[in-house]
Amino acid sequence: MTPGLATALPVPLTNPFRVGEWIADPRANTISRDGESLSVEPKVMDALTIMAAAPGRTFLRDEITDALWPDVVVGEDSLARLISKLRRALGDTTDAPVYIETIPKRGYRLIADTGTVAPSGDNRKRRSGILVSALVGMGVLVAMIVTGLRLVGQDDKSPAIELTERAHDLYMQFSRADNEAAITLYERALEADPDYAEALSGLANALVQRVIRWQGMPGGGIEATSLTEALSAGVTGTRNATALLDRAVDLGERAVRLSPEDPDALKALGLAHSARGELDRARELYMRAVSEDENAWEVMANLGELASLTGQPAAALEWYTQAYEAMDRMYSEEPQRVGALRASMGILIGDIYSQQGELEQAEGWYRRTLDQTPYEPEATTRLAQLLRSRGEEAGAILLCEELSHRVGAMPECEFLPDRD
Repeated sequence: MTPGLATALPVPLTNPFRVGEWIADPRANTISRDGESLSVEPKVMDALTIMAAAPGRTFLRDEITDALWPDVVVGEDSLARLISKLRRALGDTTDAPVYIETIPKRGYRLIADTGTVAPSGDNRKRRSGILVSALVGMGVLVAMIVTGLRLVGQDDKSPAIELTERAHDLYMQFSRADNEAAITLYERALEADPDYAEALSGLANALVQRVIRWQGMPGGGIEATSLTEALSAGVTGTRNATALLDRAVDLGERAVRLSPEDPDALKALGLAHSARGELDRARELYMRAVSEDENAWEVMANLGELASLTGQPAAALEWYTQAYEAMDRMYSEEPQRVGALRASMGILIGDIYSQQGELEQAEGWYRRTLDQTPYEPEATTRLAQLLRSRGEEAGAILLCEELSHRVGAMPECEFLPDRD
């Protein structure tokens, strides 16, 4: 737990309260309005009750993370995914938020109006009074204030949720060992809760990643780095790969049946279908996912790859560009995850323009990538090659010399003559 932060947290709300147009019930883990009631995960509700205790206050990421996962190390993606779920439940957006505002490089704050909700009936009043009296008598209320943690609903913590969060972090490492560990944790989560949609879609993703990257064999095979490479190499058509992909589709279909509007479930099912070569079905699912989440940059990137696979370079370029812009919007929430992949996306867009002979556009994208990630080796060498092709030898040499000075010599720049 981060020293000095948890004690500063306001006491999270435990009774029903109004937030914007919604009524939130922390005990039932529901939000409702106009006769519509939505269930949310306990931790999603916990995040809302923490921020609703002090509307307008900026809560640091570490503060919220420490409160939600005390004494547990989780990746930044866990909190970002949770806030994304909360936004989707509330019908909020990152571009024009009316409920939750992202404070770049810091955290989040609730900007919607909040208020109390009158309890219904004398029994509720009496039970509430008894509960508070008992807590004060036992000293528990004081402990709750000191830790800043939510007391009501702590028993709602699900082993399936905890296991799935750990599995997500492992999956995103994109290594064979971590992917296999993620598969094991997803399977344990489903043993605890067979109908947990997030674990179903997570396991589907991990199985597809096993097939694409390691030919469906836990202990062998070369690594492919994309769906395009895997399909071209035929690694998705082996008997073992087919069985794994069939299972992934089944898992994805179950996840979508349970959460038909969840973009992560739709993406997982789309990925499984795309790995089986069922590109039209994959595209349909991806489009549904994008309609549910305007910042689903991974889905946009997948749509770009599908367009490229089907000979639609203009559509591919459009989807990749949209993915890059969405990554820019999401960077403040997922800096490590987005930062690690955004440069590759910018280079890919530049490469497509270069292949089409649109060198000014290509140069612009390489430079944009370098503005955000200085001395990125691949972007630097691509830009140097482009400049040299236009006869701008001095500029190309300068780029490669600076790259060599900063990060070491790169083979791609060795074609340039040395300067005395």
